[in-house]
Amino acid sequence: MATSQPDNPIVVGERTEDSGPRNNSENDIEHSRRLASYWKNEIEQSEEETKRWFTRGETIIKRFRDERDRSTEEGQRRVNALWAWYCIVKPAIYGKCPQAVAERRFLDRDPVGRTSAMILERALRYELQTNGFHEAMKRAVQDYLLPGRGQLWVRYEPTLGETGESLPAKATVDMRDNQGEISKDEDVIGEELERESCPVDYVHWKDFRVLPKHARTWYEVQSVCKRIYASERECIDFFGEKIGKQIQADSTLSVAERMSGSSTAIFQDINERRRVIWEIWNKPDRTVYWVSTGFDFLCKVEDDPLELEGFFPCPEPLSAVMTNDTMIPVPFYIEWQDQAIQLDELTQRISMLSKACKVAGTYDASNRALRRLMDESVENELIPVDNWAMHSEKGGVEGGISFFPLKEVIETMQTLIEVREKVFEDLDRVTGVSDILRGVSDARETLGAQRLKTNAAGTRVDDQRTDVGRFAGDVVRLVAEVICKHFQAKTLIQSSGIMQEEGLGDLLENEAA
Repeated sequence: MATSQPDNPIVVGERTEDSGPRNNSENDIEHSRRLASYWKNEIEQSEEETKRWFTRGETIIKRFRDERDRSTEEGQRRVNALWAWYCIVKPAIYGKCPQAVAERRFLDRDPVGRTSAMILERALRYELQTNGFHEAMKRAVQDYLLPGRGQLWVRYEPTLGETGESLPAKATVDMRDNQGEISKDEDVIGEELERESCPVDYVHWKDFRVLPKHARTWYEVQSVCKRIYASERECIDFFGEKIGKQIQADSTLSVAERMSGSSTAIFQDINERRRVIWEIWNKPDRTVYWVSTGFDFLCKVEDDPLELEGFFPCPEPLSAVMTNDTMIPVPFYIEWQDQAIQLDELTQRISMLSKACKVAGTYDASNRALRRLMDESVENELIPVDNWAMHSEKGGVEGGISFFPLKEVIETMQTLIEVREKVFEDLDRVTGVSDILRGVSDARETLGAQRLKTNAAGTRVDDQRTDVGRFAGDVVRLVAEVICKHFQAKTLIQSSGIMQEEGLGDLLENEAA
């Protein structure tokens, strides 16, 4: 939904040497409008390109959660092979938070380099325990295994304290920090920098975009962007009061969700995040742009806030099945969904046949004694029969009752069970999850056969484990780069506890003196 142009729009443009915004001339306003329109158009084209993948991902998530349509699927019986595969593979490729290691490339006799590496390693280990890395990593691995893409985002977050002498700090780049903007090169007047951290944020698989849409490899990606849902208060805190109040709720939300000013919505401007903000990191000009679906102009522009070597605050995403002609992944489940569907069909047929495996049949309604035998008889009881001669001519009990043929049903069910076992074997071959990984073995197998299965399964899992290790290592390197470029010396000393290291504390104190 296009919003109307405000009477006096406040547009944040490029920063000058004194870190102030440019004058809001007509040319600047029109330039801001064109840039905002350009980025929105790029994001819309990217969404069109990934629409089929989004549909696939939503279907896979629904299948994993076993969310059925009550009107058509309530009575069906399934084998949730996707959930079983996920529970086996996930702990095999990622289990706990990794230990960060910082070491010199060449182990020369360099006491300063050795001490610096030790400080960085200690600071990294402390930061990874407090910045949410492990929780975000688990969510990214889940997205990697289900919809096919996991992504994390690194930020620099300074915390300001009471009035006093300030330390220099870089500006934070995530609007969810609810912090005012900090000067890039000058000390903050009147506010002391109490704490510095480098949070690692989980980015939902639907909220991450790579531009241009036709990029085939990570090397060809020019821009990365993530979607942020924000409240009115958060927009005001980050963009300023004039811009924050002009940003409207996203047009894709319902009318009830976009209504504001209701007397019953006490925390509506604080808790409800109905404004959609896109944070775009453009590598060619090393500039970050913020645009909103509810604002016609750029919300904010900042030049290279983190000053990272690769510019992007995120690594190459953790992607499932990839080819060299597109950045859109193929979820793992798509590769073996046919076997999973066949398992569901066979399970449903076996379930229906098992319901038919019961004593059922028909009997002669005129034979009252037979009816009493079926309805009233208990253990060790005889039912008297009138006119026994006629009863015997009709074949007695056997002549008056006919049972449902269970033999054919049981044979059919046994055949279906054998076919389903064969499909399970095919599924193991496709997914690479053998019975060894499941902890199941055949007593008739030799030790060599079991080792062969273990090696084959380990090769498939090792490839996925290597991808997760690469991704986690890239995130840790980004955190280390942020720490080296933006953390104060005092913060590094405190977080690393290097002063407690025997002999190093006195050395650092002497050098500082």
